[in-house]
Parts: sequence; C-alpha cells; structure tokens
Amino acid sequence: MEPTTTITDVTILDADQQLKRFELTPKDIANNLREKYAGLTISGLADKEGYRAVSEARSEIRQKRLAVEKTRKALTEDAVAYQRKINAYAKELTELITPIEDHLAAELDRYEAEKERVKREKAEAEAKRVAGLSKMLLEAGCQFDGMRYFYRDMEVLNQHLPAMDEEALRIFADAVQTMKAKDDAEKAEKEARQKKAANRQSFLVTEGLMMFLTNNDPDLFYMSDSEWELLVEALRQQQEYVNAEKRRREQEQADMLRKMQEQEAALKAADEEKAKLQEEARKALFAGRKAQIEAIGYTYDPVRKGFSLYFDGVVGVFLANAEVEASDEEKFPERLAFFRQLYTEKKTESEQRKAQAEAAAKAAMEKAEADAKAKAEAEAKQQARYKKEFAIYREMEILDLERGLITAQNQVVDIIVYLSKGTGIAQQFVPELVAVKEKLHTILDNAKKAAKP
Repeated sequence: MEPTTTITDVTILDADQQLKRFELTPKDIANNLREKYAGLTISGLADKEGYRAVSEARSEIRQKRLAVEKTRKALTEDAVAYQRKINAYAKELTELITPIEDHLAAELDRYEAEKERVKREKAEAEAKRVAGLSKMLLEAGCQFDGMRYFYRDMEVLNQHLPAMDEEALRIFADAVQTMKAKDDAEKAEKEARQKKAANRQSFLVTEGLMMFLTNNDPDLFYMSDSEWELLVEALRQQQEYVNAEKRRREQEQADMLRKMQEQEAALKAADEEKAKLQEEARKALFAGRKAQIEAIGYTYDPVRKGFSLYFDGVVGVFLANAEVEASDEEKFPERLAFFRQLYTEKKTESEQRKAQAEAAAKAAMEKAEADAKAKAEAEAKQQARYKKEFAIYREMEILDLERGLITAQNQVVDIIVYLSKGTGIAQQFVPELVAVKEKLHTILDNAKKAAKP
C-alpha cells in the first residue's frame, strides 16, 4: 500500500525540506519511470501482453501523477509561503510525467482505433456479401417484398439470408432462374400465338371473311400455318359463291325494277296525254261560254277566276269559273238565260236604288238648309243677349274701378297736402306724388273711354 501524505505531517522548516514529502524526484522519473515505461508499445491487435503492460504502466503512472497533485494540495494548505515553490516543483514533475502518459494514451487510442477499423471493415465486407447474395436472387428472377425473396412457391426469408450457405443459395437461384426461363418461354410463345391469332382475325375482318367463320372451324390461336392457309382458301371460295349469288339477285331485282319503271312511264304518258286533251277541250268549251257571258254584260276577272257584274261601281253578282264549267251542253242555254235575267233584275234594282238615293239626298239637303237657317237665327239671338249681358257686366266693372281710382286719388291729394305742411325732407316727395295723382287721373279717363260701346 502506497504511503499517504497529509498536511498535518508537514513541519514548517523550509521549502526544500517539505519537497521530500513528494517521495518522488525528477531524477527518479528520468532514471526509473521513463526508462521503465517510455519505450512500451503495442505491436498490433494480437499483442495482448503489450496491451496489458501499457495499460498497467499507464495506471501506475497515473497514480503517481495523482499522488503528486495530492501532495501539492496538502503542502499548499499548510502555508501560503510554500505555494509557489511547491507548485513549480509539482509542475516540473507533471511536465515530466505528462509526455509519458500521453504516449501511453496515444498507444491505447491507436489500438482502439485499429480495433474499430477492423470491426468496421468486417461489417462492410459482410454487408457487401449479403448485398451480392440479394443481387444474385433478384437477377435470377426472385421478387422482394421487404421480408422475403420469392418466386412462385419458392422463398428465402430476408432475415435468414446472412446465415445461409452461399452454395445452397446459388443452387436455389439457379432453380429459380431455370423455372423463370421456362415460364418466360411459355409466356412468349403464348403472346406470339395471341398476336398471330389477332393478326389472323384482323385479316379476316379486312378481307370480309369473318362473317363466314363458324364455331366448327379450328381455333385461330392453335391453328397451324398450313391449316390457316386451307381455312382462308375455303372462306374465299364461300365468299365468292355468296357474292356471285348476291350479284345474280341484284341483277334480277334491277331488271324487275326497270320493267316496272317502263310500265309506270307508259301509263304516266297515257294519263298526261288524256289530261292534255281534256284540258284543251275544257278550255275550248270555257272560251265559248265566256264569250256568251261577256256578251250579256258580265266582265271576266282573271285574278278572282270568275265573272263580275258591276252596278254603281261595286260587284253586284259574281259567277265563279267552276259554276260556268259545271253545266253540260244541254243545260248551259238555260243557265245563260238565267244569267241574263239576273243581269236585268240587278240593273232594275240598281236604277231604283239610284232614284231613291237622289230623292233622299234632295230631302236631306232641304232639311239641312232649314236646320242651318234656324240655327243661325238662334245663334244671332244668343249673341245679342251675350253682348247685352257683357255690356252690363263691363259697366259695373268700370264703376268699381272708378270708385277705386277716385279713392286712391283722394288719398294721394291728402298726402300731398300733409307733406306740403311738413319739412323740406317731406316736401321733396310732393312732386312724385303729384305725378302719381296725374297717372291715376289718366287711368280713370282711359277706363271711362273703354266702358263706352
């Protein structure tokens, strides 16, 4: 057990005497500790003995450094007078010891760093190896879902991948690759068949052969090229037969339609010729009847398509073309006689209405003249009465005006008299009031003249 030093053990004699309390001198460090420990090294990770020796040496050196520090503190507590010398001595010892400790610490740090590097490189190599295994599985055709590598019902858990034997894993990858190659080949063959079947179907649609394909024909997907050629040839023959039959039926229909059109054209021409002859006969008959009707006083109106009988500027009778054309040849003379009698009756009625109108107009004129004379006499009497009443009313107004003007004139005279008796300021208004009085007199004279009839 190392000796301990306390402040109570220090006898205050002199500083040199107290330095012996450190129980260690620079000479001891240089001759013993440096020589013993400064050359210690660790040759590598496998140098366990070197690591143990350096570790124990560093522990011993550290204990001595701590003892020095402890003694320094104890001595400085006894007296402030010893502090500087003790601190300097302790610093000297520390400076001698620190390089040794730093060397030993650097060796230990280098050892730990090397150990960490080897560990890191080993982990990186393992990660690279596992990544290579994962790449091998993926390239073989496996899928990865975050937990396993699988293809169909074959799988490898991701957590087991680092511990698996590489050869066994390679055999697994080869099996997956073989199975996937087989599946890809089957898939490619199926896609090629589907594409060929689609092309064949498109060809049949384009060539118009699809409609002749039946359920008894081979499947386009599984059909060989020779079978396909035989099928196309058979479908073309069937198509040619159907098209020929279609053309034959179309020709028969066209011939039948042409014959029907020729028959219809012949019938139409006959009907048109018959209608033309009938129209010409109708026009000739109408022209003759028209001349006879116009001869008895009727006028033909092409707009209204009929005959008008005018009396006093208006149509008295109107005979439509249909009525003229409706009579047959035997009855038309009777109708013509009826039209002539109707003309005579309408003319007599017109003359009678004219005579009655003239008599009525004459009586109305005489009555109007009598009424106008009576009205004029009444208006003259009324006008005389109005003039008399207006003269009386006007005379009363003039009298009222005269009374008002006389009153105003008297008031002005009174004011003039009053102001004439006043001061000079009041008298200056007298001329103006005299002018007012004269103006009132003039207005009164004019009013009297206006009152005379």
